[in-house]
Amino acid sequence: MFMGKSEINNSIMLTKIKFKTSSSYIRKSLISLIFFFLAVLVPTVITTLKYKATVDDIMLIDFSTLIFICIIYAAFLVCLAYKKANNYFSVFPQTNTSRFLSTQMTMYLWLIVFCGISLFFYFLQLLVFKLLSISNKNIILAYHLDFELIILGIFVYLMYAFLIVTFISFIGVFIRKFNSIAIIVLLTLATIIITSEASIGKAITKPFAFLTKETSVGMFFLKSIITWILLFVISLFINKFTNYYNSQKKYKAYIVGGVGFIALMILSIIRFNMPKNDEPVIIQEKSMLINEDNVWDDDLWRDNVITIDLSEYDNLGEITVETNITEEDSMSLDFKNKISLPSDKKLLIHYRFPVHIFNNYNLIKYTNPKLDAILENNILNIIYDYDKNVKVVFISPWGIMRQFEKYRGKGVISDLPFLYSSSSRGFGYIYLEWNSKLLLR
Repeated sequence: MFMGKSEINNSIMLTKIKFKTSSSYIRKSLISLIFFFLAVLVPTVITTLKYKATVDDIMLIDFSTLIFICIIYAAFLVCLAYKKANNYFSVFPQTNTSRFLSTQMTMYLWLIVFCGISLFFYFLQLLVFKLLSISNKNIILAYHLDFELIILGIFVYLMYAFLIVTFISFIGVFIRKFNSIAIIVLLTLATIIITSEASIGKAITKPFAFLTKETSVGMFFLKSIITWILLFVISLFINKFTNYYNSQKKYKAYIVGGVGFIALMILSIIRFNMPKNDEPVIIQEKSMLINEDNVWDDDLWRDNVITIDLSEYDNLGEITVETNITEEDSMSLDFKNKISLPSDKKLLIHYRFPVHIFNNYNLIKYTNPKLDAILENNILNIIYDYDKNVKVVFISPWGIMRQFEKYRGKGVISDLPFLYSSSSRGFGYIYLEWNSKLLLR
């Protein structure tokens, strides 16, 4: 058997000990996260409650992403301190296999704990701003609550975390087994992947493309589990036959550097002589990246027109223009205070509402804007009305779920991996039907 009963028992015992021993470090990390959470939440709440006439976007931190970065950092530290930790726990009965298994199981258990913490932070933010939205009608939550997304997101998040921790552990096992040779190989592969556009670089990364490009949840889990098992088994096998206590052969720095340099030169020559693969560049249409409201629709940028037929009015030699539009409305209207009008023409008021797009959401729609033009008693009243001080809050549970087509454009999660914002003032102007624009400069 690959493992005996005693090794299994020793692995379980070591896991319990390592989990308990590492609790103090995790506790400190948790306290730091809580302080950071409050340091972000409190100012955001204050900003949300401040008055601002025009619509404002409030983006809350996705703590699942922040914690994931911390997980990667912690996994590197564990691998770097692997030998030192083994010496620390050497008083307990153990083998290469039980040491490796206990370390992996300890990290997996802490991943589950921090996944729960990430979920707790999300629900706490959601609760705070849900209560604010109930007591303040001007505060709106942009995303709908989707329990399927939240529950499934837990397993996707853990799958990502398990994969990254296992991959880092595999790198650590590989280096501890083969020393300088492993470093040269890894640096060479990294150079190819980072700098190469040739087929060899693509061939290396293609098996892992599902991590960011797989749109089906089921296929993502299938590929992830297979990859995780392969990495875990290979790491376990290499680790089993690594002797940590015999002095390992070390090469001089100039030998390692020379071999590495020669390897890179050979690869560079090969790459230089490889024919270019001129594949057509496929540009993804904007409509594939946006939500159901389609903020890039032409209607958003097209002028609206109010037409007043002057032939229906008597004695309109001159009219006075009045408007309630002010600077704080993010809207401007060009006009003359006094307009001389022939009675056989039409008066046209062209206008476009302000534009405020945030992560593919048109926030202006939440303000219910409306512009009316009323001609009465030789006075043209242009009235711009909208809901003021609107705050649109974006709280996303699991940013990693945006790659799945099932949840795109459903208003339950950010469709973009980055923050995108675009805004412009609205405008209006008045002119007669023959296009003689009447402006006040």
